[in-house]
Amino acid sequence: MLQPTGEVSHFGTPMAPLRATALVGVGAVATLALSVIAAKAFALLLGPSGMGLLALMQSVLNLGVILGSVGSGTSVIRATARGDAEDGHQSVERAALLIGLFGAAVGAAVLVALRGPLAAIVFGSPGYSSVLVILAPALLLSVAGTVQIAVLTGLHRIRAVTAVNIGTSLVATGFGVLLVALFGEAGLAPALLATASAQVALSRLAITRLAAPRRGAEIGIIAAARDLVRMGLPVTGSQLAGLGAQLTVPILPP
Repeated sequence: MLQPTGEVSHFGTPMAPLRATALVGVGAVATLALSVIAAKAFALLLGPSGMGLLALMQSVLNLGVILGSVGSGTSVIRATARGDAEDGHQSVERAALLIGLFGAAVGAAVLVALRGPLAAIVFGSPGYSSVLVILAPALLLSVAGTVQIAVLTGLHRIRAVTAVNIGTSLVATGFGVLLVALFGEAGLAPALLATASAQVALSRLAITRLAAPRRGAEIGIIAAARDLVRMGLPVTGSQLAGLGAQLTVPILPP
């Protein structure tokens, strides 16, 4: 399902942009269809209260990804696209993973250390503290997956990105519905963890299939990290002001 190593990383023919657009459209339709199926199944299995709990978990996870990834959705794509001409994508990826995983590790540590008070604030009961413990590794994996997909996007690996998104949606739908059917609301957090695991595994597989950079062509990791932070902080600020505010509202106490 993933593209071969020799895929061209730029639009080299007049029809290539049309093919890429069609591929992205097919992938978007497929992932949307799978999301609708999963949402319908969850609604039938859990009811409104379960869907509300799922929305709260997703808000916590998505907010953590915004903070932990430091704007990687934009900065990594720009840096990778620029570094691709120098075969420097590996340094960009490593620098982004170091920055993102450090931020995600801090967030995960906060979720675990303050799980009782945070569960009371977010879910209305400290009895949900175990949910935050499961979301902690999901946060780490989600940030890693976000960085790796951004690298693939910056290198114009459209087929790989589409394959990763569809594969992740398949796991989210299949395993998610299975876990919820077996364990009810207790299966929601493991379902999110399984989805994050699938995303990071599939995107890693796609990256390992890329051609290795030429010897001596890699840019320095420190220089790449500095550029990523400089580009990513304004992006993170804008995301927190927009999407971050929307994610925070559901988890605030009434």
